Amino acid sequence: MANPRWLRVGFRVALLLAGPLALCQILSSATPMSIPGLVIAIVASVLTFSIALWPRPWSRFELFIADVDGIAFPASDLLETALDEREDNRWLHVPWANIDAIRVTVTHDRRARCVAFDLKVNAAEQAGFFANVETPADRRSPPRNTLFAAFDLSPPPADRTVAALLALRNRGEAVLQA
Repeated sequence: MANPRWLRVGFRVALLLAGPLALCQILSSATPMSIPGLVIAIVASVLTFSIALWPRPWSRFELFIADVDGIAFPASDLLETALDEREDNRWLHVPWANIDAIRVTVTHDRRARCVAFDLKVNAAEQAGFFANVETPADRRSPPRNTLFAAFDLSPPPADRTVAALLALRNRGEAVLQA
């Protein structure tokens, strides 16, 4: 479940063009602009251009990666990684046997449609890999060593993501039975 490449590239190109084009528009305007307004426009232009050129936010935005063996979750996400920290490149692989109730539901806090499932992971894994994960509204207090996880970032539609996860799980179970 990750943002598609075309969306990341499109947003990055829009940022690359937005700042300089806005600055050109302001500078070529017939009405004079005040000095503070001009400084704000220049700073905004430089910031949007710099953010578009900075590779880190655009390089990885995966919430999880699934295959026939299970789902792998990254240790750090964009919400908890500061600019000056080194990114944690560890991944937690959770086999399909430890993943239950894959479904489409809504998040507990924001009521956004999401992909949700119940994971059997210990407390250390929960703290290290799921610190910023939402909770689905259809679950309350999890039993020990279980995490109710909800992933609501899109554009992959939740229905399609759940269907793909269930297909992978079924394929993985078929491989184990063969």
